Amino acid sequence: MTEADVFAMGQFVDDCQTAYTVTELTAFLHEKNAFAFVAVEQAVIVGFAYGYMLIKPDGRKAFYLHAIDIMKEYQGKGYGCGLVEYINRFSRQSGCEKMFLITGADNAAANRCYEKAGGKCRATPDRVYNFY
Repeated sequence: MTEADVFAMGQFVDDCQTAYTVTELTAFLHEKNAFAFVAVEQAVIVGFAYGYMLIKPDGRKAFYLHAIDIMKEYQGKGYGCGLVEYINRFSRQSGCEKMFLITGADNAAANRCYEKAGGKCRATPDRVYNFY
């Protein structure tokens, strides 16, 4: 995502009706380990994803893909998979030893996309805890 994309994001709204302001996106882009990505179709942003590069104490890096959203009318057309594949290449080229994300087992479309893009799901007894 570039500074120019920030202004184009005014038309992007995800499934949860989340819209981002220019101020919010500009501040996010200036965060050192935060990264944003867009999928574009004919000069319209149809997908948005963001994540974080995590640095371990020994200097190794991993990329955490926190969210990916494709506008409803563009879902099922390959934009999500293409965006995940691009972010995976970006993270590897940035020196990350792995990229990971968390999604629900019941999110069938997302799970198909992540697997198609090369993701491997580890069945583990791990749980995700949220703190507010």
